[in-house]
Amino acid sequence: MKKQSVRNIAIAVAFLLVGYLLYHWFVPAPLPPGDRNNGGLFLPDGFEAVVVVDSVGRGRHLAVRDNGDIYMKLRTPNKEGKGSVALRDDDNDGKADIIKYFGDYADTGNYGNAMRIHKGYLYFATAGEIYRTKLSPWSLVPSAKSECLLVDDYKRSSFSHIAKPIAFDGQGNMYVPVGSPGAACQV
Repeated sequence: MKKQSVRNIAIAVAFLLVGYLLYHWFVPAPLPPGDRNNGGLFLPDGFEAVVVVDSVGRGRHLAVRDNGDIYMKLRTPNKEGKGSVALRDDDNDGKADIIKYFGDYADTGNYGNAMRIHKGYLYFATAGEIYRTKLSPWSLVPSAKSECLLVDDYKRSSFSHIAKPIAFDGQGNMYVPVGSPGAACQV
């Protein structure tokens, strides 16, 4: 066989392999069937539910990555002081096969309710701070150190509602409310 033919075959095989890998990375797997009892939920006809995990702690907010990884902000840190949990379903049955806790920020409190993925970063809130950490394309748990973007001195304010939801606009601006004296006109 000529060298040119061997090279052409090698290039064709490389393109096929790359195409196969890209297809399986970017084309989502079909949804798994719902649990027989829908996790105890009563749902309208045509809807189903799957219990992904039920033993990771009380969640406050979550974000889902394009590849299906789930990140959940816990109401209180686990016994190791980790305030978030990452879940991955490896076999496409809808159940978390890999569960990893992460995040060693000090003040999570019950009000850390934000968790968003935006432009390759995982954003999350504690009672008084907004953090972000870079997500790796191949890793479930962020390995980069979290950076604090905003600090709210809520402990010295009269605001009783200190939750920190996060929103982004089309220009990359982040919007964060900073406390309110009440909810629904509470006294």
